[in-house]
Amino acid sequence: MSEQLDRAKLKEVVCWVVNSVGPEALGQTKLHKVLYYAEMLTFLATGRPLTGAIFRKRPYGPTCDALLGIQDELSKEGCLEVTRQNYYGYKKTTFALLGRFSPTLISADEISLLRDVVEFVCLRNSAVTISEFSHDIVWQMVEFGEDIPYHSALNLVPNEETEDALSWGMSVAKEIEDARPIRAADLEGRPPRALRAAMLDRH
Repeated sequence: MSEQLDRAKLKEVVCWVVNSVGPEALGQTKLHKVLYYAEMLTFLATGRPLTGAIFRKRPYGPTCDALLGIQDELSKEGCLEVTRQNYYGYKKTTFALLGRFSPTLISADEISLLRDVVEFVCLRNSAVTISEFSHDIVWQMVEFGEDIPYHSALNLVPNEETEDALSWGMSVAKEIEDARPIRAADLEGRPPRALRAAMLDRH
């Protein structure tokens, strides 16, 4: 099922990311990856994407279909400066936010998730290593140029038996044994928390 893009919210997310990290740590490749992981982790946590953006399989990992158009719109609106320059022999796109920025469409929980994703993508990886990291099982499941469906995010969840996961599993087993109903709140959010922790523990 195709998600409806919330264009205004995607603009705000792009501005938040640009505002939260210096230009030396953020280029076009990393911005695509921040959006990708933020959308997928939000979908895992809530059953809904962050903005509904479409992502497509490309050689350097998933890319956001709407990103270039969003950048052009923000530039024309006087909100974002986009500069393309040489960077050690390569072309690098840098971003600068123009004027004050105060998010109104992004919730506190979404900002918390964005912080984790920005830290992992922008501060713990280069453009090369995050591109390699994004060649995951979800990326491998589709053909080049095809959309990456949101439900495929379930395949991103790590399946290793962490101490936290085992402890949670034991508590659920105890509830089953005692014939008490398992609350939906106990199950909600476990996979995305595990994935976020795995990402942040990777480096």
